[in-house]
Amino acid sequence: MPEKSKILDKMTLQWLHSKLFETIPFNVAIIDRDYNIVEANHNFEEYFGDWHDRKCYETAKGLVAPCDNCDAVKTFEDGLVRVVDSEGVDRFGRKAHYVVHIAPIYDEEGNIPYVIEMATDITETKRWQREYQVFFERVPCYITVIDKDFRITRANEKFRETFGEARGRLCYEVYKKRKTKCENCPAEKTFSDGKVHSSQQVGLTKDGEKSHYVVTTSSLAKSGGDSAHVIEIANDVTELIELEDRLDVSRRFQDNMITKSRDGIIATDNKGKIVICNSAAREIFGYSSKKRLQLDDLISATPPEFNRILKRRQGSCELHETEIISRTGEKIPVRLIGSSLKHRGTYQGAAAFIQDLRPMKKLEEEKLEAERLAAVGQTVAGLAHSIKNILMGLEGGMYMVSSGLNRNDTERITEGWDVLERNFEKTRW
Repeated sequence: MPEKSKILDKMTLQWLHSKLFETIPFNVAIIDRDYNIVEANHNFEEYFGDWHDRKCYETAKGLVAPCDNCDAVKTFEDGLVRVVDSEGVDRFGRKAHYVVHIAPIYDEEGNIPYVIEMATDITETKRWQREYQVFFERVPCYITVIDKDFRITRANEKFRETFGEARGRLCYEVYKKRKTKCENCPAEKTFSDGKVHSSQQVGLTKDGEKSHYVVTTSSLAKSGGDSAHVIEIANDVTELIELEDRLDVSRRFQDNMITKSRDGIIATDNKGKIVICNSAAREIFGYSSKKRLQLDDLISATPPEFNRILKRRQGSCELHETEIISRTGEKIPVRLIGSSLKHRGTYQGAAAFIQDLRPMKKLEEEKLEAERLAAVGQTVAGLAHSIKNILMGLEGGMYMVSSGLNRNDTERITEGWDVLERNFEKTRW
C-alpha cells in the first residue's frame, strides 16, 4: 500500500508538472548554458513563435548574438533568482515588453545545467504608461493633483517649469506665493460637492512674473463618499490677457483719434451699414448727433468717384478738391479720399476721409483781400511820397520868389518862378 501511494504520488506529480507547465499563465522556457531553448510551453510559442532548435536571443529578441550583460548567464554563475524588465519582439516582429523571472534548475550534483525563464507580458501596460506620460507630463497646460489639505501630490512638467517643484507643498503657496487659502477656491468647491468647477486666476511664476490662467477642478477619487483628491487643469492665458490689454489700448487710441479728428471719417461694413461717423463728418454733412447718416444719404451727398467704391465694393479715389452736398443742400468744398477695405481678398467695407475746405477757402479769400489792400496801401504811399516831393518843390519855389521880391532881385524871382512852374507841371502827370 505505501509503495502504491508513492507511485500514485509520482504520477500525480508528473501530471501536475505537465499541466502546470502548459496552463500556467506565463511564457515559460527552459534554457541551457549554450542559450538553446530545450523546452517551452504553449504560451511561449504563441507569444514568440516557433522555438525548436533556436537560441533564446533569436526567438525572444530577434538577435543574432547573445544579449549584452545577459541575466541568464548571471544566474548560471551565482544561482540567484532574478526579476528583470526586458524588451524584445513577438512572433509578428512587433516590439514587446515583459517582466522575466529567471530561476536556476539544479541537477543531482548541485550543478545548474538549465535556467527557467517565466515572462509576463506588460506591453499594454507600457503603452498605457507612455500614454500617461504624454497626457500628464507633456500636455501644454498645468496639471496638479491636490489632496484635502490643499497639498500638491503630483504636478506635471509644464507646471514644474513654470512654478517650480511642488510636491508636498500647499497649492496656494506654489501658485500664488500666498500664506492663506485663496478666496473663491474652485478646488474647495469640488471637495465640497464633487462637481466640476472653473475660474480665472492670477498667480506668480517661480521668477516672480504674473501669470493668468483658467483653472478647472474635478474629483479624482472618492473615499467614504467624499473626494479624496482633486485634479486641477489650468490653461495659461497670460499672452491672451496681455493681447487683450494691448488691443484695448489700441482701440481707445484709435477711438480718440477718430473722435477728435478735425477731418470727417466715415466707414461702412461689408453690408453697407455706416459703422463709423465722427462728429467732424456729421458737422460737414449737416447732421446732428441724434440724426444718423445712412448709406443712401452718403451716396446722394458724395461725388460719383466715391459712389462707385460704395456700389462696386472695390477701388479707391483721391479727390484733392471736390464738392459734397450737405443735408441743407449746401455745396461744400472738400478734399476726399475713399477706399474699399479688404482682408485676405474679402470685402470688409469702405472708408472715407473728408477734409472741409471752407476754412481754407476763407483764408484764401482773406489773403487775396489782404494782398489787394496791401497793393492799395503801397500805391497810396507812393502817391503821398510824390505829392510830398512836389509840395516841397513848390514851397522852395515860393520861398525864392518871396525872397526875390523882398530884395527886388529880378534874377532870384525868375529862378524861383521856374521852380514853381516845374513842380506845377509834375502835378499834371
